[in-house]
Amino acid sequence: MKRAWMAASCLLACIGFLSHGILGQQPSDGLVTVPVQVTDQAGRPVADLQLKDFGVLENSMKQEIKTFAKGETEGAYIIGYYPAQNPNTGYRPIEVRVFLPNLRVRARAGYYPPASK
Repeated sequence: MKRAWMAASCLLACIGFLSHGILGQQPSDGLVTVPVQVTDQAGRPVADLQLKDFGVLENSMKQEIKTFAKGETEGAYIIGYYPAQNPNTGYRPIEVRVFLPNLRVRARAGYYPPASK
């Protein structure tokens, strides 16, 4: 019973963390913020990752991570980047990668850039 309760609590925490901006818009200053959750193959949160362990692709183009912070829960991270020039004014897919084996990454799938003025 305790194990099921812990699993349910973890799932709810992950959903709450990841629901922040799943299809949100890019802030007007241009910084794209991506909440990330990393787990091992058994679903346990992975703590103590560093900036060098992550990579971000937007529209299949590598992006330079400019901000990195650990989230409020174990295995949670927040990555920020300024996207490279992109003529795509519609939905922009994001892929977050971890350069370590046997880990799972959950992050928002993309965003819509703000409308041009």
